[in-house]
Amino acid sequence: MISIYRSDGEWVAVYESGHLFSVEGEWLGFLVGREIYDPSGNYLGFLSDDRRLLRKRTLWQEPARRPPPPRPPRPFIPAKIAPAPLLSAPP
Repeated sequence: MISIYRSDGEWVAVYESGHLFSVEGEWLGFLVGREIYDPSGNYLGFLSDDRRLLRKRTLWQEPARRPPPPRPPRPFIPAKIAPAPLLSAPP
């Protein structure tokens, strides 16, 4: 399980087995490479090298909708996690 953060350092999600879950355990979507798609297969953004959820403000063309995988089981989410690593400025 890998913790995912916002640019301000707040813990917002976890990544496990190709899927992204909220800190409450709700399925947020799935990853194809570094690209993140919602449970319906619509493009959301990408995962940066330093474990942040990012989205380009302007895209020439959004990636095509992907067929979603079967809904994964809800993972165990710990009540506490380590603080966010020091994050650089967003790309």
